[in-house]
Amino acid sequence: MIKGLLKLGLFLFVGIVGYNYFFGTEAEKESSKAIVGTVKDLGKTGINLIKGEADKFKSGKYDGALDKIGKTFNKAKDKVKDGGLALKKIQEWEAKRDEWLGKRDQLQEDIEEGTIDKDEASKSIKSLESEFQKLKEQGEALGVELE
Repeated sequence: MIKGLLKLGLFLFVGIVGYNYFFGTEAEKESSKAIVGTVKDLGKTGINLIKGEADKFKSGKYDGALDKIGKTFNKAKDKVKDGGLALKKIQEWEAKRDEWLGKRDQLQEDIEEGTIDKDEASKSIKSLESEFQKLKEQGEALGVELE
């Protein structure tokens, strides 16, 4: 919205200056010529500034800054790679956790239904407890908790 208003304002300004430059009274023509002259001077100054900075760029003025920017980008890229690796490890851990939760739920069902004998249930519980400890340690190393 604001961008549109600025464009409209600029268009109106250029239109009024152009109209006055060609069709206005003598005072309006002088005013418009002064504005056009100022814009020309500004354009020349801007071009000279760009040429000067281009020469300074060629001579190496900005090499230090570009090196710093490059190092910053490389650090950010490395962090993204490390973050992607960490995310992959967390996703793998979550898959193991989900598998463990499925085993736990199945054992609980088997115990409730009586489809597993006491010795086998005891072995399965010990096995699940061992897996739980490993998962818990892996999760703590990754900064996540076993729910």
